[in-house]
Amino acid sequence: MKFKIPEDLSRHEFIRRFERPVLEQFEETVFKSLKGLEYSPLRIIWPRIKVQNTSFIISSGVTATAEAINHFRKVKDSRIDQSKVKYKYQVDSAIKCASVCLDKTDIRNLTGNQDFTCRSFDFCPDSSSSNSFFCSFYDLTISDPSITLESAPACEHYSKSTKDFDIATVDQMYGSIKEAVLRKEFKFDIETREKKTFTFEPEEIYDQNDAQTTTSTGSTSYFARFDLLFRDTSFEENFLSSNPTVYSRKKYMVSVDECSRLCIFEPTFDCQSFTYNDETKECKWSNLIYITKNITIAVESIKSENSSSLFIRDPLYDYFELPFKVTALVDFSLSDVKDASECAFKCNVDEKCRSFNLCKKDDETFRCLLSDTNVHNTEKDPNVVYSAICSHYSVRSINDFEVSVKTQLSVQPQSILSNQSIESCAEQCSFQDSYLCRSFDYNIEDNSCKLYRENLVDKNILDLGIKTNPNINHYSRLYYQNNGKLMKVGPLIPDKKNKFSRGTIFGVTLAVVIGGLIMGSLIGLAYVKFGKKTSFLPVMKFTNPNYEE
Repeated sequence: MKFKIPEDLSRHEFIRRFERPVLEQFEETVFKSLKGLEYSPLRIIWPRIKVQNTSFIISSGVTATAEAINHFRKVKDSRIDQSKVKYKYQVDSAIKCASVCLDKTDIRNLTGNQDFTCRSFDFCPDSSSSNSFFCSFYDLTISDPSITLESAPACEHYSKSTKDFDIATVDQMYGSIKEAVLRKEFKFDIETREKKTFTFEPEEIYDQNDAQTTTSTGSTSYFARFDLLFRDTSFEENFLSSNPTVYSRKKYMVSVDECSRLCIFEPTFDCQSFTYNDETKECKWSNLIYITKNITIAVESIKSENSSSLFIRDPLYDYFELPFKVTALVDFSLSDVKDASECAFKCNVDEKCRSFNLCKKDDETFRCLLSDTNVHNTEKDPNVVYSAICSHYSVRSINDFEVSVKTQLSVQPQSILSNQSIESCAEQCSFQDSYLCRSFDYNIEDNSCKLYRENLVDKNILDLGIKTNPNINHYSRLYYQNNGKLMKVGPLIPDKKNKFSRGTIFGVTLAVVIGGLIMGSLIGLAYVKFGKKTSFLPVMKFTNPNYEE
């Protein structure tokens, strides 16, 4: 993997302060990315780092198998009770014993027992020959309570210290690591004692065998996520500029691999396609989707251009893989496909499909099982179980949101996140446990997002303070998971029993009380001023002359 050294960090300072922490985080992340696979950690090649002027390269790898003897823990001058010996085999080294023990075919051919699983062996001199040794194979290890070791000078006991790690292939392991790079799991934030944070993120991951080739061949993991749609074709820029829902960017003098990387890591919109001109080295990338659920192509958005090619996302881009996992939920569709991309396409063209299980049927065919639910958290979902022949693919979080360009809400956000991509904001919103996140605003200038409880579907019952902002796009959530069921986001339902909120009731009550006090004061003052004033005036007596007492 190739990483860029931050501009405010010198090569010398990186080597002195960050080389070791970066390598440690790299190794931890490799193991984390392979968490869902059955493999031996001994198959991971110890990482090495090569520091250049403005970048550094970490070289590591995965092997088909670890050295057989490394799968066992050796105990010198010991052996298991000879009465428990199952099978013996004459050899010249302990390495040969380990190889036979790990190889299921060899051990079963040797023993003639198809149900025998070798878990340990003794390596001892052969008493009948001065130059040879023999192995005694067991289906037990020294960790079993019924086993005790006995002293045996010149013998060595080897017990298996790892599980059966012959399941995961090199391609599966390397694929999991590449997916982790795309999910930005290899983005390392390291804080110094001065409380300053430096970020190290890989610019590329590639096979070491291809390191000397030119990147214009399109051989990297980023380019592999795209399919060629048309040759001698480019974007029609008039269409791009006149359509307010379409975003695009371009860059000159880059390779086709760099072009695909720019599309994948575009922070301001969800890039779905790009064009690349082999002669001018011009790259254009956009959020245009050319193959939709109706398999239609916007002809007015493309034009003929020599040496230019149009690439679109592979159907699998809309999904993330959970290797060796399967959902125990009922599937609504079952068919045979040749690969995962074909199954993903079937899911894309079915409106109710949210995920699929892909299971190996034979050497050339897979079973494609479509489901109307999706999985985002394997640790909390009880429906996710292990499978040796299947993988689960769930739709990406961003696909659960609908974008409203140049739009923002003016309500109080529940969370504010910095230095995020659109995808990561969608994931943070989807995975939120403390409250139901129903939408977010994304600022394309500073790559920040605000998470809300509110959603645009609430606009008829709530004052969302909807505003126009050319630097912000709003993403309203369409679906969410509730007890394993996919639910559509609807408008908030007002409480019919209590039409007004507590704050409203309190405010009205307080206003009435204050109003009453004011009115009472005014009446009292009026009484004092006018009611008692007559007692201080001179008394005037009027006499009717026609009246006699």
